[in-house]
Amino acid sequence: MSAHRYFLWSTGKEGDVSVSDMEAFLHDPRCRSVSSFRRGTVIVPRNRMDQGADARYVLGRAPCLEDVRELHTEYRHSKTKIKRFMPAWHPRTMLRLGIFGGKYLNDCMTEFPREWFQDALSAGTLLPGPARRKEGEVARQVNLCKIHAGQSLAFWQQQGWMQAPDNRGWFQWFCRYALGRRNKELDERQMRRWGNFQRFYSNPKRTAAISQSLLHWSYPLDYDEAQRASYQLYRDAQ
Repeated sequence: MSAHRYFLWSTGKEGDVSVSDMEAFLHDPRCRSVSSFRRGTVIVPRNRMDQGADARYVLGRAPCLEDVRELHTEYRHSKTKIKRFMPAWHPRTMLRLGIFGGKYLNDCMTEFPREWFQDALSAGTLLPGPARRKEGEVARQVNLCKIHAGQSLAFWQQQGWMQAPDNRGWFQWFCRYALGRRNKELDERQMRRWGNFQRFYSNPKRTAAISQSLLHWSYPLDYDEAQRASYQLYRDAQ
């Protein structure tokens, strides 16, 4: 296992990487504890999609440690409507529960706190794996609802739904928001997108794929799903 191998892979200079490589990198100085992030910290992402000065940002707030209620706030949904942004899950918890087939942030360990990744790796819900593995097969193993949900990144890019600087979409924005980045224009846009997703939460015919998608957008789960999530979090803590 090699921390350096992980770093080369995360910046697009190496082919495949293993869980062992990622675990090794958690002990590398380039991977930081949450206590080292504070208001004013300069973040320079180095991953397969974000590198260089254009990706740089400064934290306007101290990170939200794990109580997602600290992130609740009002936002302007339209010219005449003010709504409340009320995510149900912290990114650290979402990663631990199992989202996006374990693939979403697996090259971003230099940007976010190591604790987020330690939890997910311990739970088996962060799987770098070779790109040639079938996406649906991986998702069934890793996702909380044991099903693949959502379109590919390429599809979202083709629709023009991805906008810099959050080139991976809503969850990347949410992770950066929880970390402490603040940008009024970006934040309100992504909060409106979160609010628009409520139509799926209100769907009485909720499928497992819809439930998994709701988790991807930090919406509450129904009773049975919440029980399963609570059990998994309890089991992981033992």
